[in-house]
Amino acid sequence: MKIALGVGSRGITNSQGDCEGSPGVLIQAGARPFIVPPWAARGATAAASIEMLARLPGYTESMGVPIEASMEARKIGTAFDGLDVVFSVAGLCRNDGVVVPHRV
Repeated sequence: MKIALGVGSRGITNSQGDCEGSPGVLIQAGARPFIVPPWAARGATAAASIEMLARLPGYTESMGVPIEASMEARKIGTAFDGLDVVFSVAGLCRNDGVVVPHRV
């Protein structure tokens, strides 16, 4: 199974430990994880997103997990307060599942 792993910061306390182990757990389960930055729709560039990921818990392709930092996003719903909920197209369309390990 190809699994999109949505990782980011957004000031979530202790998120580093949650995210660092996720690729390994997925690989041990037989999945082929890849990382997608969940902030695709907020105007960032692919290069800036890859740079930001490397500064968080050190997400780089040297982990053995590719990063698909396409900035194309699609609306997937509407939150209770009326705001659009968007996610990376790479994370939605070219995989068998999505894991977002530390989102509230």
